[in-house]
Amino acid sequence: MELYNLGEYEYRKDRLIMRLSGTEQSFIESNPVVRFAAEHDNYPISFYNNHAGEFQGIFHDVLKEM
Repeated sequence: MELYNLGEYEYRKDRLIMRLSGTEQSFIESNPVVRFAAEHDNYPISFYNNHAGEFQGIFHDVLKEM
């Protein structure tokens, strides 16, 4: 299952890269870190979980996938 998931991840990554324009690809290569601001009280989109000591929510799940 691990090999399948790795292959699926690589496939999705390649498919996304093929859809980007040359300008977009250059921007990503030039800016490997993208800064963002997260809300701490917009549950379930973005919130700070005091018990876990981290930001959580749908927004952060999407960022992990990206």
